[in-house]
Amino acid sequence: MKKPAQIKYIVVPTEEALQMFLKDPTMKRSLLTDKEFFTCYSIDPQGPYLHMTVSTNDRFSTLLDVQIPHHSVLYIYSGNEEKILGFRKDEPS
Repeated sequence: MKKPAQIKYIVVPTEEALQMFLKDPTMKRSLLTDKEFFTCYSIDPQGPYLHMTVSTNDRFSTLLDVQIPHHSVLYIYSGNEEKILGFRKDEPS
């Protein structure tokens, strides 16, 4: 699977879900590390689970498909074509 060009979604889990995810060593070490949200290249809200394509936070940056129940999601930030989430595309003059 080819890595997409940019992060387009930030998925913020509920506090209860976050505590559960932090107990899972793989989730904590590879996907969340020091942050409390998922950075996603794509999401699919259809079906009983939110399907997310995320990259691991290690030197390999492996793409993973992760599915979590909808009730575990507090909210989702969505980017657009002109902006990259968390960063400015161009510097102010």
